[in-house]
Amino acid sequence: MNCTTIRQQLRVMLAFFWRDAFVELRETKSFIINYALLWPIPYAICFAYIQVGANFGNDPTLRSIMFTGNILLLNIVTTNLQIVTLLFDLEGERYIDYQLVLLNPQLIILQRILFSALFGFLTMIPFFPVSKLLLQSALETTHTSWPALFFMLLCGSLCAAAYNMVAILLIPSSRQLGSFWNRANNLLVSLGGFWIPWYITNQFSGMLAKAILLTPFIYFSEGLRQAIVGGEQFFSLGICIAGLLGFTTLFTLASFVLFKRKIDYVS
Repeated sequence: MNCTTIRQQLRVMLAFFWRDAFVELRETKSFIINYALLWPIPYAICFAYIQVGANFGNDPTLRSIMFTGNILLLNIVTTNLQIVTLLFDLEGERYIDYQLVLLNPQLIILQRILFSALFGFLTMIPFFPVSKLLLQSALETTHTSWPALFFMLLCGSLCAAAYNMVAILLIPSSRQLGSFWNRANNLLVSLGGFWIPWYITNQFSGMLAKAILLTPFIYFSEGLRQAIVGGEQFFSLGICIAGLLGFTTLFTLASFVLFKRKIDYVS
């Protein structure tokens, strides 16, 4: 493609981006209330205050370490809510056919991943501030780097969006969504540091810890813990960012291939 065609394609891509944003504005108020403001409250009370307190005592640092990974599930859910519409569209009205007339198929996939990632990121921004306001000194944030924390949320949202795109394109139909969550997503979340930091797993089983390094979300939870608590027991921010961006690139490229097979478009 020449420069003029590229500019035209990028303008069309941006137009679809704003169209998605306009459509979502109708649900934004309830979405923000439900996911950004209300979800952190039961999560903080149940997982940070009650469960950690009952099992490990009232150490604020340990509470922060154990609680941090809980955002993994929320992030996958919020990014999935945007990506899954593609699966329903392929089975229904096929708005995608109109998009294919105007836009390069790879840019369609890229636009949906970027929009989903941005939506998930903006939704997750209040999670830790709301939890801190609720738990006060019970949640240790003395050494927290808030800019690093928010950047990790952005990188994690990109990875989660790209992963969800691969997942949606792999699923034959929407009837298999529940099975896929049980068989794949729950496993990746559990191994991704949802509750257990990597260094504890390494102490228990070095072989299992090495295998977990091949999963994407361990770099998300480790990066969040490094940004919130800090310490040599967690991966460095550089390693976590590189891991998340690497998996994001891998999932995005895989999505291009899977999308071509899914709709059998003509290159």
